[in-house]
Amino acid sequence: MAGDIADIMGMPKPEEGVSYIAQVKCIGFGDTAKDSFIYDGVPNCTAASEFFGGFKDCQYGCLGLGTCAQVCPFDAITMEKDKPVVDPELCKACNKCVELCPRSVISLVTYNPEAYAVLCNSRDKGKQTKAFCQVGCIGCGACAKVCEDEAVTMEKGKLATIDPEKCTSCAKCVEKCPRPIIFGPS
Repeated sequence: MAGDIADIMGMPKPEEGVSYIAQVKCIGFGDTAKDSFIYDGVPNCTAASEFFGGFKDCQYGCLGLGTCAQVCPFDAITMEKDKPVVDPELCKACNKCVELCPRSVISLVTYNPEAYAVLCNSRDKGKQTKAFCQVGCIGCGACAKVCEDEAVTMEKGKLATIDPEKCTSCAKCVEKCPRPIIFGPS
């Protein structure tokens, strides 16, 4: 089925036996992430990002206007309190939301419901991330140091990422992380 959808969407076929899902790498919503100004324009992430780069202090954070949900042909993304939530049962990894997100907050990842993930997209240094967002990854590397399976790596020394294929769900990274940014099996 994924190959059929890839053909229809004009995308490469996924590897046999590997499934992908759209993942929103930001949880900085509501009072947890600061706004630079009040945006009262077109309720569209692309339009908002073109107005002074967007209204969020964090230039890597989700704007929460739901453009990804509007473009999803499978209704796999819903908005819950200005936060996009992906339904893994409905997501077909068509890439529409990824292509449309002006801040590259959404990406396709290998789907592993047992793996943990760092839900942050910030490329700022820790001090700046702390100033903009109460829940953003500060790049301390504590999670990578405790991961015995080498599933956690530090992207450019600023952002932790977890390889879902290597993650064994031990949760040591969650226990060590000073921020509430690592999520996993519920």
